[in-house]
Amino acid sequence: MPPTGIKKLDDWVRAKRTASISRIVKAVGKVPDSEESLATNIYRAFSEESALRDPLEGSKAKSRLEKIQEIINAAEKLDTLIAADPYISAKLLNRTTTNPFVSTTTPFEIPSMAALRLSALSLRNELVLVAKNWLDKADLPDERRPSELEWLAGVSLPLVYERHFRRRAGRSRNAKGEPSGPTVKFVEATLREAGVPCKRETIVRAFSRLAKQRNDERIKRDKK
Repeated sequence: MPPTGIKKLDDWVRAKRTASISRIVKAVGKVPDSEESLATNIYRAFSEESALRDPLEGSKAKSRLEKIQEIINAAEKLDTLIAADPYISAKLLNRTTTNPFVSTTTPFEIPSMAALRLSALSLRNELVLVAKNWLDKADLPDERRPSELEWLAGVSLPLVYERHFRRRAGRSRNAKGEPSGPTVKFVEATLREAGVPCKRETIVRAFSRLAKQRNDERIKRDKK
């Protein structure tokens, strides 16, 4: 996700992001123009996808954006109150506790309040994109509407690949007849990093089925 302006969170996210992008680049076997920019556009691809899952939900993004901003403001106010008292701050935010049955941290080893702010800021960024782009996705035909995974595998991520590796997205098969090629490997690795493992055959099917939509999105991108 983009920088939040909160150093502790940004440092934590940066380390995770760098490791993830490195694994993706290794899988592709090619160097992108900018790893930081690549990470940003992968994030955008996943965020914009919220508008495709249900166009009617996308229409609610603007009002939800106002609500999440209220939550962020409340979290910042709570942070200020906690930080004002060293004792309270130590008890609530420290990674250690005298109570063996109470955990004050998330599984990601950052304080729970910081994790809340990170999630809220991430959702805000997502809603900004959805509010801006949901109409572009709403005109897809209702019949066999692509799933979120299909759109990512067949449209969004292949276009991210094109932008950062300076090559036309494509697919091929190896000597065993198995799906292969840099684009397929990129999509597979990126989905894996996002916690959405996807078989290469599924990627190739989505890539083939959504060729027109991918080209339409490419034209829109080039006009910007």
